[in-house]
Amino acid sequence: MRVLSQTPHSRMYLARSPDGELVALKELLFALAPGAEEVEAFERESRLLRQLHHPRIPRYLASFRVGMGPATRLYLAQEYVSGESLAGRLESGTMQEAEARDVLRQVLDVLVYLQGLVPPILHRDIKPQNLIRTADGLIHLIDFGAARDLSRGTAHGATLVGTFGYMPLEQLAGTASPASDLFALGATVLHLLTGRHPSELVTEDYKLGIGGLLPVSLPFRRYLEKLVARDRSERFGSAREALAALDGLETAGLTVAERAAVGRGDPSVRGFIPRPEKLHVEDSGGSYAVWWSWLAPRHFMTGLFSLFWMGFLLFFLLGSGLWVAPFLLLHFAVGAGLSYSSLSGFLNKTRLQLTPDALEVRHGPLPWRGNRRLNPREVTHLYCTRDELARSFGLTVWPWPFSTATYSLHAVVGGRKVTLLKGLTEPDRALFLERTIEERLGLPDLSVDGELARRG
Repeated sequence: MRVLSQTPHSRMYLARSPDGELVALKELLFALAPGAEEVEAFERESRLLRQLHHPRIPRYLASFRVGMGPATRLYLAQEYVSGESLAGRLESGTMQEAEARDVLRQVLDVLVYLQGLVPPILHRDIKPQNLIRTADGLIHLIDFGAARDLSRGTAHGATLVGTFGYMPLEQLAGTASPASDLFALGATVLHLLTGRHPSELVTEDYKLGIGGLLPVSLPFRRYLEKLVARDRSERFGSAREALAALDGLETAGLTVAERAAVGRGDPSVRGFIPRPEKLHVEDSGGSYAVWWSWLAPRHFMTGLFSLFWMGFLLFFLLGSGLWVAPFLLLHFAVGAGLSYSSLSGFLNKTRLQLTPDALEVRHGPLPWRGNRRLNPREVTHLYCTRDELARSFGLTVWPWPFSTATYSLHAVVGGRKVTLLKGLTEPDRALFLERTIEERLGLPDLSVDGELARRG
């Protein structure tokens, strides 16, 4: 037998039953219990577990007392769930959206069961430590020490239990409802996605601030915002409702107009822009990057022309003598520029990377102007523009004969325009980058005079 966890007045042991089965044995030391509430909670947990029959809730096995008077020890034996807590999972890094959705779906399934009982049961202490993932990938909800049933739909005047950061305001005030467990689950998922304890995300007006860099799609962000809304009336009313919204997340949280546009397959709806070809995405949770190669047909043309140009100049120089060299310097400089531009097209890539601390654009490996590094928290919005060749003509961005315009992506920082990218030859690429960054940063899509119009 060994200790799995302990508090000042109780311990949880890994033990064996008389038939050899591994069990989780909870012990309460009566003499060390700070008050009658702890003893009552222990006995209530035993009563509740007897009623529960769900494959991902520990099965009740037995309860008994040992000793008399102050030396009394209360015991509760339940099924031992072998696996890794989600708190342990966090030690290896934050989750990505797909994994977080899977956690949500599985825990909501358990909550649907609990809330469907008569009377419904609230857990009241959902957090990563109380969610165990077994080797088969199933999430189990454990530790019902704070749980209680809802005989009147809402628990009023209940003893303050739970963990700060995961508790909504009403639970802090001694009131709990099914929406309280949904808040705790939403706060848990935020912790798994960001690596930050929910208590660090609480704003001055007691909301969970999930703006900034949250590595999820816009619909999922809106879903999480609803789960952790400060006001109970703004959350989902039940786990069943939250699960249904998760199942339909492609349109959940969007406006009526946006849902209609999605149904039409309109690519202009934020969060539903198809990724253009030749764009590569790397999403590691805390870091999101998009990169692409510069290589295009025009670089072959430029390369051939620069070879012809430099060859002609050398032939002319050798045929005329060195005395003409000073007059050819400018022509050689033009040829060198053409050659460098062509070689850059063959070798260079552009990488746009978004982390909690930086929005960065890098061109390389050959040096090239236009590298940028911004603080994402200072960016208020983004927009794209179409640049006619008459305004953007130049060897570095000239797409002739394949287009008559290029496209630029701009960020607004402190009221000042900063050009992140220019010379993009495809409008869809510019729009995809704009909307992807806006969604990742939780920025509004503000209208700007002269910006590239959406399609649809």
